[in-house]
Amino acid sequence: MKKGFVLVCAIVLFSGFPDRADPALMRRAVQDETWKSLGPQGGDIIGMAGNPKNLNELFALVGGMPGQVLRSVNGGSSWLRTGLIRSYTFDIAVNPANPNIVYVLGEGSFYSSADQGASFIEYPLGTRRWGTRGRISVNTRNPNEIYASGTYFYDTSSSNHCCMAVFKSADGGANWTMTPFYPTSDQGLALGISVSPVNPEIVYACGYYDKPGLYSKSKVLKSINAGGSWKDITGKINSKPLFVLAHSKDVNKVYVATASRVFRSSDGGKSWSAQESPPNICGGPIALDSTHPNTLYMGNSEAKVVFKSTDGGANWKEYSKGISGYSRSVCVSGRAIFLGTTAGVYKSLTRGVSWKPSSVGIKATNIPTFALATSAPNTIYAEAFSYAYFKSINGGKTWQRLPDFYRCDKILRFGIHPANPNTIFILAGG
Repeated sequence: MKKGFVLVCAIVLFSGFPDRADPALMRRAVQDETWKSLGPQGGDIIGMAGNPKNLNELFALVGGMPGQVLRSVNGGSSWLRTGLIRSYTFDIAVNPANPNIVYVLGEGSFYSSADQGASFIEYPLGTRRWGTRGRISVNTRNPNEIYASGTYFYDTSSSNHCCMAVFKSADGGANWTMTPFYPTSDQGLALGISVSPVNPEIVYACGYYDKPGLYSKSKVLKSINAGGSWKDITGKINSKPLFVLAHSKDVNKVYVATASRVFRSSDGGKSWSAQESPPNICGGPIALDSTHPNTLYMGNSEAKVVFKSTDGGANWKEYSKGISGYSRSVCVSGRAIFLGTTAGVYKSLTRGVSWKPSSVGIKATNIPTFALATSAPNTIYAEAFSYAYFKSINGGKTWQRLPDFYRCDKILRFGIHPANPNTIFILAGG
């Protein structure tokens, strides 16, 4: 963190303080709503999951630490925080047979809730440190069988001594077995995991490992015996695989989104074809439209756009209307498509052509800096999401996003004219 910065998740209003700075009293102060969130609403939505039995119910996960579990019962029109995970969090899933059961993947632990995310039981994944950016995939025919991808630190004395790993639980997350890949590599990471809904014996995993300054190896792996053994099916994929998705209807189809291309296979990974257009798209979270088996949606992890394919992944078209933030997760729930970004939740009822914000109630905005106008105390300026800035003239009750302008990097500081709150100076830079 840069010197002089204060990093907050939302601007809050303080209306009291306990007599002593005791941790227990501080926790009680928060519980008693001594602090009130003022917004702007939104947050880094790293994972999303829908209830297959009730399309109006969705769950979202705010990344970072602590992770916030959010629930919507009205199709994303509003959200309520149901629980906190006191760990870095990476993904969320719903038990398809019993949607009251919610799973969250954290750093070194797996969390299970039987009450729609209100409370969680923590299950350690192992005795050694387990790491970052993992994903969850649940066997839809046997939801007690769960897979997670991530990192295994085979030498905890060095952060570089890690490798790709896949974890498996056969009892709903209570106990886990781990399979490491290329354990002598440096900085290995398994990013994607996907169980075939057609044949749950088939599991795909993807990731990479590298020797810094020497080489990087992309890897796509396949198991045909529920994780008992694995085969390297990387083939021509030469860009870092970020996400893998097994088709929900065709057991032979599988998709891999990489840092520069989308690859697809129609023979279970024996051969791969790259998308034909547009060229060099940075892949992101990918989801299949269950009602249109040839339609896929893919977020972009480096741009404020969504890609859509209607021909099984051969060609993709870019849409950006209404989107803010970089893509972190995609969820299809009936005719509604949800996109989780670094700015919040966005919803499309036009099959991805246009998007509208759907973040009401999400109070997890990353605000690196803000300022109050001394001549008008109810006027507040704030930067959010590291690229947008907002203004409130009523003490944070409502916010207006101000037009963006060219700058070399994010906003560092606001300066407000002491006599005129409408005149502001902005310092921007790296």
